[in-house]
Amino acid sequence: MFFRALRNKRLMKGVLIVVVVAFAGTLLYAGGNIFYNRGATNTVIAKVNGQAIKAQEFEKRYLDTVRYYEQYQGTIPNTAVEELRYYTLQQLINNKLMLQKARQAKIKVTKDEINAEIAAIKENFVTDEEYEYWLSGMGLTDAELRTMISENLAVEKLYDSITKVEITEEDIKKAYEQVKASHILIEPVSDNWEAARMQAERVRNEILKGKSFEELAKTNSADFQTKDMGGNVGYFGRDAQMDPNFIEAAFKLKVGEISEPVRTSYGYHLIKVTERIEAEGEEFENAKESIKAQLEARAAETRFTEWYQQVMADAKIVVNDPALRARQFVANNQLPQAVSQYQEAIEKNPSDPYLHLSLASVYKQLDDPDRSLRELEEAVRLGYTDAELHLILGMEYMDRKMNDKAAQEFRTASGLDLYNYSLHYQLKELFNQLDLPDDVKVEEERMQEIIAAYEAQQKAYEAQQKAYEEQMKALEEAQKSQTDDSGSQP
Repeated sequence: MFFRALRNKRLMKGVLIVVVVAFAGTLLYAGGNIFYNRGATNTVIAKVNGQAIKAQEFEKRYLDTVRYYEQYQGTIPNTAVEELRYYTLQQLINNKLMLQKARQAKIKVTKDEINAEIAAIKENFVTDEEYEYWLSGMGLTDAELRTMISENLAVEKLYDSITKVEITEEDIKKAYEQVKASHILIEPVSDNWEAARMQAERVRNEILKGKSFEELAKTNSADFQTKDMGGNVGYFGRDAQMDPNFIEAAFKLKVGEISEPVRTSYGYHLIKVTERIEAEGEEFENAKESIKAQLEARAAETRFTEWYQQVMADAKIVVNDPALRARQFVANNQLPQAVSQYQEAIEKNPSDPYLHLSLASVYKQLDDPDRSLRELEEAVRLGYTDAELHLILGMEYMDRKMNDKAAQEFRTASGLDLYNYSLHYQLKELFNQLDLPDDVKVEEERMQEIIAAYEAQQKAYEAQQKAYEEQMKALEEAQKSQTDDSGSQP
């Protein structure tokens, strides 16, 4: 959880984001230069079991997330804003649900626990003044921070209570054990499973009469990845990404034993175990604690996910903002409803190019390319100064073999963002595909200019650092000289 991270010395002096729910840990990506809506009112963006998420709360969380991600990832395009806003809403919904469940469970957080968290956070700062400066920079009061910590601890306690699991010695043994096996796969022809089973029986009888399993695998197995290796599939444990019937049969075998035909979705298998790693000895004892921790983490994640999915299914969530509601419909693959909501959002914000971009994406998923293109073109008309919009439209033209129009959009994008190395590299590759060598050369030159500017900036920084170090060294020498002179006087 977030506050646990603040207890160590690697303090991230970014935004304080509270109550980060494990299940809601979908990676956010923050959006460009569209920031806090200073005109936000107490309009209700959404309701979670009747509890309101107001516009001011939503916009502040959105801005906090933008700041956090831009601090670590740099400026992210405006075309990503809608996705960020949607996941900001999801985060707030998750927070509300978790806090509601914590209150229903009557989970208590004491003042001593909050004070301990405050003290741990303060350890990251040299002085109280530095801590107060940081707190002020986050736009928080001491009371607000304490409330956030209280809520976060309540959620942590709820999470711990939900995910409490008991791992037995038998669980650890099963997780440690592995077998090394080979197999022969007989596939059904024309969906004739009985014929495949009978062929597997015939091959098994040949093995039992003394023929080599490995040689019969080379001549009979339908598994082309393993047949030339005598059917060897290597070591695997009970949690391997393999058919459960195959795993169960393999672990029942002794070394050298040949299974009866085992049916999976691929066909019938003859399995031979060649080695076993048993849960015993010094290596097993040394690995037990690590295995236990892994099993606990995996079981906790599964238990929490199942619990939270039921919480979400039972919750009454109402989203009032049409753009966010549209994105919710997209997430649920309810595309016609998404179209309707995007159109409503556009009526309210007719000059927003990114709503048209989103609507274009939905039309494309609905296999309506003409409407998709019209919305893309409208997005570019409204957001003419956004290089990425021109890039997206150009790529759409290129897919439609409208290469002249594509090239023009790419050239416009190039001129709008002269210092974006990634953009110019992408444009260079696109111009290559369009067989436009002159444009390729322009992009290469712009890339070189960016590199040269960066190198010049680095040299200037290094020169500044060197001058500073020399200045500090001269100051130290002067201070030392004064001390020596003072000490030599009678």
